[in-house]
Amino acid sequence: MSSSLFLRMAEAHWGGSLHDGQGKSHGRVVLHGVAPVVAGCFALIPGGTWTHELDLVSGVAIITGLLFSLLVFLIQLRHQVRLGDAQAAEAQRDKSNLDYAFYSSAYAVAVGFWVICLSLAQDASATVLMMVSPYGRIASNWIIFSVFVHFLMTMWTCVGRLWRLYEVFGLNRS
Repeated sequence: MSSSLFLRMAEAHWGGSLHDGQGKSHGRVVLHGVAPVVAGCFALIPGGTWTHELDLVSGVAIITGLLFSLLVFLIQLRHQVRLGDAQAAEAQRDKSNLDYAFYSSAYAVAVGFWVICLSLAQDASATVLMMVSPYGRIASNWIIFSVFVHFLMTMWTCVGRLWRLYEVFGLNRS
């Protein structure tokens, strides 16, 4: 069930949340796919440290918790919009932007969870990874850096969606 849930979140994020106002933004989709892999090149820094030693877990855990509370707020706001309690512009795009903000936030929580799990797994298996191959640190760091950068980009998508929600519901701009 959980893998099905994650797949649905990923599909909603990649399929809908990366749209702009006029349709699917292919540049944004490519950026979300390519930039994390390129950022993984930081793992190739000679003499680099293990990712789990960078204290990413603390920061990602705090941000993931805040995004989780944001999900609760977005559910409440969507309920108010559905019932007509919240004043919003009449354009359907703005209401779908509320859904996209929810999808991106839920996906960001899931990706943050994966960053935490991968960092903890690397911490637990660092010695074994180095004994098996000298490239164990590089491979595991590359994966964690890539997922972390994807988390940051997804979080930035959430900020963009929230900015638009503030304009519509806070400032009553259409």
